[in-house]
Amino acid sequence: MVLKKKRIIFFIGRLGFGGAERVLVYLANEFSKNSHDIHVILLAKSKESVFHIHPEIKVHNVFTTGNKLTRSIKRFFAIRNYVKEINPTIVISFLTSVNVNIATAMIGLKIPLILSERNNPYTDPKNKMLRIWRKLVYRFADGYVFQTEEVKDFFSSSIRLKGTIIPNPLHIEEVENWAGNKSGTIVAVGRLVEEKNHKLLIDAFSKISEEFPLYKLIIYGEGYLRNELTSYINELGLEEKIKLPGVNSNVLDEIQKANLFVLPSNYEGMPNSLIEAMALGVPVISTECGGGGPAYLISNNVNGILVPINDSIALTRSMKKILSNSNFAFKLGKNAQESITSRLNKERIFGLWESYIIQIGSKKS
Repeated sequence: MVLKKKRIIFFIGRLGFGGAERVLVYLANEFSKNSHDIHVILLAKSKESVFHIHPEIKVHNVFTTGNKLTRSIKRFFAIRNYVKEINPTIVISFLTSVNVNIATAMIGLKIPLILSERNNPYTDPKNKMLRIWRKLVYRFADGYVFQTEEVKDFFSSSIRLKGTIIPNPLHIEEVENWAGNKSGTIVAVGRLVEEKNHKLLIDAFSKISEEFPLYKLIIYGEGYLRNELTSYINELGLEEKIKLPGVNSNVLDEIQKANLFVLPSNYEGMPNSLIEAMALGVPVISTECGGGGPAYLISNNVNGILVPINDSIALTRSMKKILSNSNFAFKLGKNAQESITSRLNKERIFGLWESYIIQIGSKKS
């Protein structure tokens, strides 16, 4: 079934480098290419996007000023007025903090609303009031998109019954399989923040650096823990072997050249960096972190390796296993590429979104 021409509003905070932002822009672009009237409304001040946006898409923002209470009141009416003025067929919101604002502002409006949960609800958001707010207003939505069963299971039975699971699409084309020794690097990608747990990876690397002296660890990303991680690397005497180069707009090239990709996070939604590394045919190791994304993507010792959260010994052992056995590493990479490119094909994922929008939209048509 093809979605008849519709007017769709997408809500998100801003259009930065994040995985949720990229998925939203991809969906908006595809719907716009199919001649739907698409509006993207941001809750932040800037309308700039690091991703290409189809020229027919209208981008707005509802950035408000004043104290916390004043901003909230202004935002409520700005969102509500935009929705009433545009009068969309359906509204789709991404990310918890945005979702609760949109669900609140749309109470009483007879317009279908889909909320897309993009992180691990067991730990995110950390703000207690926002968690309470989510519990109160999520029930007013008409549909819910989750990335894994684990995330879906967090919510009430009434929400689960109306929800569906749609993982992130793969945004890169298939490339040649990873083959043998490359740049002599172990790569990680993620913000330098506590939940990404890069210290675990640094610990594990420190235990293998003498056995594998030609390897370097490169962690791409930026965040508030930069100084702390840098100091820790220096304490270990590994400043020549562990690098924190910041954000790299060509990070896929660096992943593709790597001998190993590691995701050491405490929790994730559906990690795009892991998806991309697997699609590039690079051997991967990930913690079996909260949110269920890595466990959804990886069959242990078949297309990657899963290790427990915060288990430096298990991570060290797994890194050694891959770096010391090129045949095993090649098998993991080959299997990863085959599984990811088939399961997360962009057209397939877009079709799942389109079908779900038709399903939810028809309930109030």
